[in-house]
Amino acid sequence: MPIQARVLPDVRLDHPEVAHHPTDMEPVSLGPQATIAKGGAMAQTRKLYRSRTNRKLAGVCGGLAHYFNTDATLIRALFIVLALLGGPGLLIYLLMWIIVPEEPQGAA
Repeated sequence: MPIQARVLPDVRLDHPEVAHHPTDMEPVSLGPQATIAKGGAMAQTRKLYRSRTNRKLAGVCGGLAHYFNTDATLIRALFIVLALLGGPGLLIYLLMWIIVPEEPQGAA
């Protein structure tokens, strides 16, 4: 099968409506009517809190489970495994207990 080539029409780059270089373009003002939604599709921000309802000790695992939309038992098991294997599980838990704020009263 022979290779076919297409010939494109000539494009005039000296036409005034064609920008020659990106620096030749002028900035466009959106004007006062243009509103841009802050955050767009990700407008709802998630915050990490220690849980008031799903807690065994300080609510750290329950808060992490809520934040990552997973089961709190899975997070608790991960902390236990990290602690038993000589990892930083207990230290991380204690630091999060101190640093992460408790869930607000109305959010529970």
